[in-house]
Amino acid sequence: MKVGIHYDNINKLSYFSEKYEKILSFNNIESIRLDINRSDFWKKLKEIDLFVFRRGVRDDHTQIAETILPIIQNEMGIKCFPNLATSWHYNDKIKQYYLL
Repeated sequence: MKVGIHYDNINKLSYFSEKYEKILSFNNIESIRLDINRSDFWKKLKEIDLFVFRRGVRDDHTQIAETILPIIQNEMGIKCFPNLATSWHYNDKIKQYYLL
C-alpha cells in the first residue's frame, strides 16, 4: 500500500499531516507528499492507493477539496480520507442542519 499526503500549505505539511506521515512510517506503510501546485501531481496520484487530504476551514481548502476529491475518488478510483460521503457537509451549517 502506498499513501499520498497532500500539502496543506505551500511547500510544507501541517501538524495534522505530519502526524499521519509518522503513523504511516511507524507501521511501515510507504507514503509520498503531494502538492496540487506541482505539474506532476496527477501523474503521482496514479501510484497511490489512498489519498489523505486535510480539509481546513479556509476557502481555498474548500475549493480544492470540492474540485479534486470527486475526480480522485470517482474517476480515478482512489480511496480518499476523508471521502466524499463523510466530508460533503464539512463547515457548511445549512448542510449540517438538514443532515441532523
